[in-house]
Amino acid sequence: MEIHGANGYLIDQFFQEASNDRTDAYGGTPENRCRFALQIVEAVSKAIGSRKTGIRLSPWSEYEGSYMPISYTGTLKFTLLGKESPDPKPTFSHFVKELVKYHPELAYLHLIEPIPFEQSSPTNEQSNDFVRTIWRHRALIAAGGFSQESAERYVDTNDGAVAFGRFFIANVCLILLPYSVLIVFMSHSPARSTSAFSSQHPAERTSASNLLHAKERYRLH
Repeated sequence: MEIHGANGYLIDQFFQEASNDRTDAYGGTPENRCRFALQIVEAVSKAIGSRKTGIRLSPWSEYEGSYMPISYTGTLKFTLLGKESPDPKPTFSHFVKELVKYHPELAYLHLIEPIPFEQSSPTNEQSNDFVRTIWRHRALIAAGGFSQESAERYVDTNDGAVAFGRFFIANVCLILLPYSVLIVFMSHSPARSTSAFSSQHPAERTSASNLLHAKERYRLH
C-alpha cells in the first residue's frame, strides 16, 4: 500500500511551511510538521506490516501552492498567506531519518523529482539527493519527467527504480502494448509533458500520431 504524502494533498499540507501554519503539536518545527505523517505510517504499518507499506513524497512540488521557491533573481516569492519561501530539506530530512529509525523495513520510498518545466523558478539546489543520502540503499522509486534515456542513465548510477505515470495516464491503451512497442512510443514522445489533457503546454502534448505510428509499424489493432 502506498501512502500518498505528496503533491499538496493532506499529508503534504502538514509537511510544507507554506500551508501548515498550526501552532500546536503538528506545526511550527520540522519535528511537529512530520508528526501527522509519521503517525499515519505507524498506523498503516501496524495494520498490514512495514514490508507492505510505501510512501510517496514530493519535497519540491509546487502543486496546490505547497512549495514556493526562491526565484531566479534571488528574491523571495510569497504565498497568499504572505510567508517567505521555505526550505523543505530540514522537514523531509527529519521525516526520512525517522522512517529509517522506526521503520527500516518499509517497502519503499517513492520520490517525485523536481521537474524544471513544472517549477516556476527551478534552481540547482532543488535536488532529492539529500533524501537518498539518508535512505541509502533501501528501496527507492524515482518519478518525474523521465524519458527512456534519462531513466536508463538514472538506474545506471542510482539504486532503485524509475516510475512512469504520465504516458499511461494520458494514453490508457499503452498498458496493452508489447514492451518493444511501448519503447518506440516513448522514444517518439516529448519528455517534457506527456499529458494529452494538459492546457499548460499545448504545443508539447503527447501526440496520438506516435501511437498510430507504433500501431502501423507493428500492425497492432
